[in-house]
Amino acid sequence: MTTTTLITSVESLKPVRPVLAPPPQRFRRPATWKSKLLLSIGATIAVLVALEIGFRVFDVFFPKRTQLANPFLLFRGKLYDWSTHLKTPLQVIQPNGRQVLRIVCIGGSTTQDATAFGEQGITYPTALQTVLNEELGTNSGVIVETFNFGIASHSTLHDLIMLETEVLQLKPDLVVVYENINDLLVNYFPGATNPAYANKFLHQFYLPPEFHAEKKCWLDNSRVYSWASRGLRRLFWYQVRYTDEPVELQHAEVFRNNLRNICAIARMHRIPLMFGEQAMVADQELFERHFKTKCYNPDIYYPRIAQFKEHFERYNAIVREVSAEQGVICADPYTLLKNRPELFADVVHVHAEGARIVGREFARTLIESGVFAALIDAKRNTARDAAAAAEARPAIVCDQKTGPR
Repeated sequence: MTTTTLITSVESLKPVRPVLAPPPQRFRRPATWKSKLLLSIGATIAVLVALEIGFRVFDVFFPKRTQLANPFLLFRGKLYDWSTHLKTPLQVIQPNGRQVLRIVCIGGSTTQDATAFGEQGITYPTALQTVLNEELGTNSGVIVETFNFGIASHSTLHDLIMLETEVLQLKPDLVVVYENINDLLVNYFPGATNPAYANKFLHQFYLPPEFHAEKKCWLDNSRVYSWASRGLRRLFWYQVRYTDEPVELQHAEVFRNNLRNICAIARMHRIPLMFGEQAMVADQELFERHFKTKCYNPDIYYPRIAQFKEHFERYNAIVREVSAEQGVICADPYTLLKNRPELFADVVHVHAEGARIVGREFARTLIESGVFAALIDAKRNTARDAAAAAEARPAIVCDQKTGPR
């Protein structure tokens, strides 16, 4: 047997693999536009449900901070430790056995001075404190302590409530009121003021979320819808709508009456007062820097800058008139700063150097009017009378058998 024959025989012994037929092709019906639409709707609903759940879980663990600018929220509790509010540690007063002359400064963001504090740790109340303590000298038995009760958006209506509910508890020796723009803006909001300033401070911008009771549609219950609507509304926030028509200051008398009522409450509690004419610069760029991001812009029209300046000066004139009528001293930072735009971060908020100038002007007015000397004398007399009364009090002799006699 030849080699070729042997190989052929071996090959013939291998199993023959059957040839498999190709699998039958399954018929796939092409997707219709209806099925694609249903799939898209289902996916969108699933995403929205997931977002809604996510927003609500976020709200549980990170609740929104309550907005406290509305004056009608009376039961809010104490906001700050006022003795350290907007002060650096070195600015916090340590009496060290001296009598403390307490000066409370109430107002809005121009009293708060957050811009100046962020820049150099200074506000006009701390500048006022520094100047007055330098006037007294280090050997004085009396030291001045200022309290910054300024809260952004606060008006004279807020000041009335703060004065009665929190300021009086401190038993201040002097209260400084520095207001204008937050009262002035009420005139640009639509609607009548009933009760006072309600057309402005019942706007949802000033109310906390839990007070947004009005639901215009069932979607308002959705957190996703609220988030999306705020985002779309934000497109209109960055626009300032102007009017060339004369704007009537129909709420000016409310401002005047609020100042008078502050005077009446202070007089009732025998607390001296001081007013200030708020500083402002009539600069278009600084005006829009202040107002362009306000979320109530779609609801109001602003006057042009010339008319706005006129309105601002009329409100400062009311401050002067009430101070003269009520026998209250009045400082004038407005005249010092009105032509110095470099000192302003926007139309009314000042940089650190501006805050120093405002504080010095309040201090200068206090000193030159003689009110500061009278306050110091009253504080020293009170301390002297208290010491005399303590000496005159009969000593209590304690007998071990019969007790005190």
